[in-house]
Amino acid sequence: MAADNRPAAAPEQAAQVRAVVRHPRDPTRVRVTLEDGTFWDVDETTVAAFDLRPERCLEATELAHLEAAAWVAWAWRRALAWLQQRPYSEAELRRRLRRHGVPDTAVAATLERLRSLGLLDDRAFAELLVRSRRRGRPRGRRALEAELRARGIDETTARAALAAEGGDELDAARRAAARWRPRAHEDRTRARRRLAQYLARRGFDAGIIQAVVAERLRESTPTDCDGPAPM
Repeated sequence: MAADNRPAAAPEQAAQVRAVVRHPRDPTRVRVTLEDGTFWDVDETTVAAFDLRPERCLEATELAHLEAAAWVAWAWRRALAWLQQRPYSEAELRRRLRRHGVPDTAVAATLERLRSLGLLDDRAFAELLVRSRRRGRPRGRRALEAELRARGIDETTARAALAAEGGDELDAARRAAARWRPRAHEDRTRARRRLAQYLARRGFDAGIIQAVVAERLRESTPTDCDGPAPM
């Protein structure tokens, strides 16, 4: 998304509107400029609601409300642009909006509007993430739960998503282990330890790890781990 001006702070005293014109790059927006040069980009609904027109004098309270409306419009445009790039959880989007200085009231209004349109859904987000992780670089349930928590998904939603996506934990561990390679001339004890650590970092439980390590190293040839077989 191209650079987008954040809403300016409203003057503390009454001010007169100098111009109300279409935004130079976005016909869905209207730029309202005051006599002192302060301007806000808002939608037509806001223009009508405030009866914005040149030479109209706005009281301090009206200016404050206009600034708030501009923040809502700004947050909405930003949120849509971010969601076009990748899915977000509600908590992620809230944090990002706040980092950009969006007031809490504008954040709440934006999230509510996104939810009402089906554009923000933590359950759908969680299921998509679990499905993507299981198909890409397989991870265990513990790792998936940790990632979902880090992205602001509550425990109930996370468990529901994991249950909905199902998936065989043993099969996922096997697929993860298939990516691992033993080192030449590495003894089995060291190889077993490295593979177990590799799987543990990916969130698999001890019982699963033990079974997969035994399988994976049994499949390896003697040359893989123990050097050449004796003659």
